[in-house]
Amino acid sequence: MKAIRGAIFVNEDSPHEIEKSTIQLMDKIYEVNGITDKDVISVIFSITDGINTLNPATVFRKSGHDLPLMCLQEAKIDGAYDMVIRVMLFVEKEDVKHVYENGAEILRDDSK
Repeated sequence: MKAIRGAIFVNEDSPHEIEKSTIQLMDKIYEVNGITDKDVISVIFSITDGINTLNPATVFRKSGHDLPLMCLQEAKIDGAYDMVIRVMLFVEKEDVKHVYENGAEILRDDSK
């Protein structure tokens, strides 16, 4: 079992933007890792301050993924970025690639 990490900056706190960003991030993670729902054990989303209108786990479930999902509010840390959706997928796969989109590449130096 391995964990795949990912993150995306959200441009605004609106249902449309959260839905678009969540699907963009998850589609890219599935694509670059060559996974399907059969490979996924569970998924944990987290959201930073400023994201209040929609839960990314709800978006992902409603897009057709019947998996164990959870979403957490991240701790408010001085100097941390706001408007970020992060995700960790636990998968049955040995080689994984982490995915950072829409400027979130700055959150992890080795994501390039």
